[in-house]
Amino acid sequence: GGGGWGHPQGGRAGASAVRQAIDAALNDVSLDEYAKKRKELRGALEKWGYVKPK
Repeated sequence: GGGGWGHPQGGRAGASAVRQAIDAALNDVSLDEYAKKRKELRGALEKWGYVKPK
């Protein structure tokens, strides 16, 4: 939705960031760790942030 299109690097990067977040969850890797090597996910987290589960 709007988060994908509102990504600082454009819609394609937004779609990639969503997929990267899903991949991180499926592989039980934190978003912080996964974003270190993925600029699309890192850009989304820098713009919108996220809530870490307890």
